[in-house]
This record gives sequence, C-alpha cells and structure tokens, in this order.
Amino acid sequence: IMKKFTSILAFTILALAIISCKKDDTVAQIPAVAANGNFTWTTNGTTTVNTADSAFYRSQFKTIFAYKNISGLMKLQYEINLTAGTPATYTIGSGNAIAYTANTPFFIPTAGNVIITANTGTKVTGTFTGTGTLTAGTSSVAGTFTDIPVQ
Repeated sequence: IMKKFTSILAFTILALAIISCKKDDTVAQIPAVAANGNFTWTTNGTTTVNTADSAFYRSQFKTIFAYKNISGLMKLQYEINLTAGTPATYTIGSGNAIAYTANTPFFIPTAGNVIITANTGTKVTGTFTGTGTLTAGTSSVAGTFTDIPVQ
C-alpha cells in the first residue's frame, strides 16, 4: 500500500508540475513616455513632430538625454549638456551643447538656446533650438521637454 501511495503521490506531483509550467508569451510593456514626461522635436524646420520613447535629466552631469527607437539597432538620440540645471536660458557654446544623432552624421549645433522653464527637483521642463551647417542631413533642431524625470 505504501509503495502504491508513493507512486500516486509522485505521479500527482509530476502532473502538477507539468500543468503549472506554462509558456508565457507576454512581453513586458515599456511604460508610455507620457507617464515619464514628454520630449518632442522637429528637424530642419519641418512640421513633422518626433516623440522620444524615453527622456530624462541626469542632474549629476547637468545633461538631458532622449532616445527614440526606429528599427533594430537604429536610434535617434539627443544629448543636451548644460552648465547648470536651474531655470534659465543657456546659449549654445561656453559649456552648453546639443548633440543629435540620426541616420546622418552627428549634428552638433553651433548656435541656439536651451531654456529651462522649471526644475522641481524631480521633473524638468523647457525648450531648445539649435542651428548649424552640415553637408548632408540635419541643419536645425527645435523641441520641447515637459516634466521629464530627474535622475
């Protein structure tokens, strides 16, 4: 009887293990940017508005980062370096810079402004513009960032 009970118990445990192991095809969803602020921009004066998948302000480096995945390894990326993170107008040059990468070479504007209108310590809001010359591709950028998180 004990051998029969052990066999039934082992079979039951095995059956439960097989039934409870289910393939889970659920892919974790990336939270919408709206929940973590918003970063949008245009290039070359067009009306096409691009929206970043993620954006944040890294207070340690006084830098705004924004990313948009296009396909596979291709990404659009912003890096906006500032001399401070307080509400003010920051002129491109003298330690303030915008770098934009796309399917063209890096675009680093030689003129423009970054205006931080609010920094609550947890969220940053403002605008940016930049112009420059590049033999091919981007020659100007403009955009806004609203309530992007501070990290």
